[in-house]
Amino acid sequence: MFDPYQSQREREWMKRDIPITEYAASLGFTLIQKGRFVSTKEHDSIMIDPVTNTYRQFSVSPYKKSIIDFSMEFENKSQATATRDLMELWKQHHGTFDETFRPSPSL
Repeated sequence: MFDPYQSQREREWMKRDIPITEYAASLGFTLIQKGRFVSTKEHDSIMIDPVTNTYRQFSVSPYKKSIIDFSMEFENKSQATATRDLMELWKQHHGTFDETFRPSPSL
């Protein structure tokens, strides 16, 4: 049975545990360190914050976005497809989702 609360927790795990920098590199982006942020050679308006695991693409929006948004934007995926694909990636590296999840404190 579908549990929307479980799905939300899984999305939070993915946002926290799949580093955008590693994911961007796996897609072929060339990463460039800029102070505490990471940008890409291909899109210099992207600034990835490895501490919060969020990114901003200043040429499009000033708002922080998650790895799900990154997948949607740069792989041209729907939210459902990006979430499903990232969930599979998360499970390959971490196993199954369980109740030990504790959200990261807000920064």
